[in-house]
Amino acid sequence: MIRVRDLLGLEPLSRVRVAAGSAGLDREVRWVHIWPEILPWIHGGELLLTTAYSWPAEPREQRRIVRELEQTRVAAVLFAAGRFFPRVPRAVLDAARRASLPVLEAPFDVSFSELTEVINQEIIRRQYEVIERSDWIHTRLTSVALEATELGDICRALAELIAKPVLVVDADGSVLASGRPDGDPAPVEASPLPRARLAEIRSSLELIEAES
Repeated sequence: MIRVRDLLGLEPLSRVRVAAGSAGLDREVRWVHIWPEILPWIHGGELLLTTAYSWPAEPREQRRIVRELEQTRVAAVLFAAGRFFPRVPRAVLDAARRASLPVLEAPFDVSFSELTEVINQEIIRRQYEVIERSDWIHTRLTSVALEATELGDICRALAELIAKPVLVVDADGSVLASGRPDGDPAPVEASPLPRARLAEIRSSLELIEAES
């Protein structure tokens, strides 16, 4: 996963500044699109690049566009200001702050083609790292499962691989086995999970299944 704040560390974005919506810098960026006329095709997670061409001059309409962009869950909007607007319009900034939608400002001579290439390369690189690590964990866990004598062996191995505590529970929330990575002093959970927590886990699993 790559966040909006991560993009700011890339060399081609060295002249880009956060103009508004800094509270939303942890939003995930899934891909890059160039404005205009793309609202019907937005699915969420986009970094939108715009020169403000075709943006309305009326503040009320500018605020409306920001609200619609927020409703579609775009990651951020990057303005190359200087030609169609000298700076990012005040109405855009105000609406973005209220929505915690990151608005980035870049000089007009910034290369959209270079930004698109570099950002997409970084997204693909990180996705490949996740796939590679997932494959390594799967291979290692399969090996452990073949040699394990109890469920706890698998939990402890998985906890080491992901550096997180692991619990296996039944349908009622009772803990069947658990494991923590070496060096983690926290006590191992033994009592049944609260109903609210169990319901939360079930909802998360249903969401993952629906999206897969």
